[in-house]
Amino acid sequence: MRTQGDAIAMLRAWRAPDFGQRALREAFLGLLEARPDATRRSCVPGHITASAVVLSADLSQTLLTLHPRVKRWVQLGGHCEKKDATIAAAALREATEESGIDGLVIDPDPIHLDVHPVTYSPASVQTAPADRVERRPSPESRCSATRAGRPAGRPIRR
Repeated sequence: MRTQGDAIAMLRAWRAPDFGQRALREAFLGLLEARPDATRRSCVPGHITASAVVLSADLSQTLLTLHPRVKRWVQLGGHCEKKDATIAAAALREATEESGIDGLVIDPDPIHLDVHPVTYSPASVQTAPADRVERRPSPESRCSATRAGRPAGRPIRR
């Protein structure tokens, strides 16, 4: 599972901005090291997902999607797939699929980690997400990595 190794390397290298984010990083690393399927939806009670914050070129607007099951407006993202080489690749694939915008560029560094409970599953069992590594400007317990995405040719400002 390529995304597993990538998630571990990415989190180990990431400089968390505060104590809360450092604590989540350590929790995510614990999950990744304990579960070889931590980046797969089959990992119950939680798993890592990938998301992206898609910004307009002038940074004045953010693209959100209405999640069909959660019934909330959220950033674009979802589950890692076998074809995804990295968490960033999964976030970019999800952002492109969900937005319909070709040529998005992703910032490879996370901007935020998040853990959120998702109370639905195929077996109707509440799971606890491990969650998202959000990338610049996100366990089911989901862990997600959120990255910033923008149209090609427009660099992301730091």
